[in-house]
Amino acid sequence: MSADSLAALPVRRAVTARDRERLAALIDARLPPVLDSLAHWMLEHDEKGEQEAML
Repeated sequence: MSADSLAALPVRRAVTARDRERLAALIDARLPPVLDSLAHWMLEHDEKGEQEAML
């Protein structure tokens, strides 16, 4: 998923402290560019997508 796709989701939730820790660890692990961009977007906007809401 790209950051643009996440931003376009109809339902998003706040990122938790655990999410922030995991995102930081993933960023440090050198993600592929599209995932790195997504992880940074999530941290900057304090939001994550909720797939369950799409069902």
